[in-house]
Amino acid sequence: MQGRQGSFAVAPGVTLPDAGRVLFVAKRGNRWVVVTAKGMITEQAF
Repeated sequence: MQGRQGSFAVAPGVTLPDAGRVLFVAKRGNRWVVVTAKGMITEQAF
């Protein structure tokens, strides 16, 4: 995952700055979704 603070490897249990603990990672349609304790992070369209 790429964020304002750099790149991060994500997996369930990992804590991300400003987003909290990763609960799960899933592919929804053609995009990846990371669900954390503080909300959902979706892949940006290019």
